[in-house]
Amino acid sequence: MKIIRIVKDIIRLHKIGFPNTGPKKQYIIDALNLFYALKNIHNDEKILEQSSELYITEMWSKYNSYIEFQQKYYSKKDYLFGPAIKAVTGGFHNKNKNKTKYNIKDNNQKNILKKICLKLEETFLSISFDQWYSNLSITFAFLNYFKKYKIELYYKIKNLAVVEFGPGTGIHSLLYQSISNQNCALYDLPQMQNIQKFLHKEYFSNDIKKLNNFNYFSDLRDLEKFTDGRKFCFISKWAFSETSISLRLDFEKLLNQSEFALFISNTFMSGVDNEKYFYNLSKRMVNHDYYSTNLYDIDNLPNFMKKHKAHLFYKTK
Repeated sequence: MKIIRIVKDIIRLHKIGFPNTGPKKQYIIDALNLFYALKNIHNDEKILEQSSELYITEMWSKYNSYIEFQQKYYSKKDYLFGPAIKAVTGGFHNKNKNKTKYNIKDNNQKNILKKICLKLEETFLSISFDQWYSNLSITFAFLNYFKKYKIELYYKIKNLAVVEFGPGTGIHSLLYQSISNQNCALYDLPQMQNIQKFLHKEYFSNDIKKLNNFNYFSDLRDLEKFTDGRKFCFISKWAFSETSISLRLDFEKLLNQSEFALFISNTFMSGVDNEKYFYNLSKRMVNHDYYSTNLYDIDNLPNFMKKHKAHLFYKTK
């Protein structure tokens, strides 16, 4: 019976353990998975085949197991509310009335944000405009951050394809595609791609031709075929700095071909000193100037993010 399979899978996940979670919260996560799975018990299970060679850290291996459960048992309308999705992408779930809005001064950027957030609120009624705005506006804060070095990433993107590594639910790709007149490529785990495709399909339900602007990849060779002959930038907020060194090394050829590569990074993750890693990477990206800076002076940035860094590799040759 399906209910027995659900319970067995929840017990299996409990033994794996949700990353960075104590016993009490673990049982809450188990209960949420049971609740959403039972809501959808009369619908068919979804089986997703994926490569056995996923070069991911132990933390992401655990998240992947939880996302796989969600993909298998949740209904599409509940995708955005699963514990794993909230953990890895869920800045927009916070209903705090004092939600942060980053100080975006450019009127064109404000208009892009407003248009996207109004449409997201209309599409996903349980998540408000302010929640979406707070989550998306940080991307403009990051793009604008290098103006102090006289580098305008916002204007640079306008004529580039955008490769986003680890794009979460895919909402930030809506922003990049609204800036750029080129296509976007999203590289992620297969389970996450299904959530991204769902969100994009819902968002563009009245204009499905725009879905052609988004390309989804979980195989680097296929992504390299996409970028071949294109001018593109590479953007990853935290995900790249949380992945395995072996996968990072595989991506270096692509990074060297980019017009710029922007990373937002933890300083230390899964045994890797990211400051040292990105500094060493700069020695191998000889056609790019390297900028590394703390994020402490972004207005309204949460305190925990002030310890994180932005790393920019900007092609000059």
